[in-house]
Amino acid sequence: MPGRAGSERITCTATRTQISKRGCIDRRPMPSTDWRLSAALRLLSAVATMGAIFALSSRSSQPKLPGLAPDLVAIAGHVFAYAVLAILIWWGLPSRLLTKRQRVAAAFLCAVAFAVSDEWHQSFILGREPTFVDLALDVIGAACGLAILARITASASWQPRGRP
Repeated sequence: MPGRAGSERITCTATRTQISKRGCIDRRPMPSTDWRLSAALRLLSAVATMGAIFALSSRSSQPKLPGLAPDLVAIAGHVFAYAVLAILIWWGLPSRLLTKRQRVAAAFLCAVAFAVSDEWHQSFILGREPTFVDLALDVIGAACGLAILARITASASWQPRGRP
């Protein structure tokens, strides 16, 4: 008929509703198109964590906490930092493109690759040297962080936002 929109649906981007050919409003939510921006912003937290790790690795002396053995601080620091890093990398990876298993594997591999590059970086810092023990602690930290994450996300009550 002349004067009518075609048989296709017209999308109202401002209200995220659809108007059918009969003029009825369909209030089902539209799929979000800004998920790429959201994933990029989440990845920035992982990049900021990498920057903090890099800055701490650039120091010739390690931070000291009163009342704790320096070795204990170093071990806890490596494990905690890389656990957090792996979780933040996983959080930044888009769940629309990757399965849960792929996201875990990619987050683990990225954290390990950064750990290797961090140990290599330490070889250039006066007073620091790369060690396989530090690398192993970083790998253990990434694995522990992702294991905790897998346990949390496997619980029946946890659901990612925006998904049914």
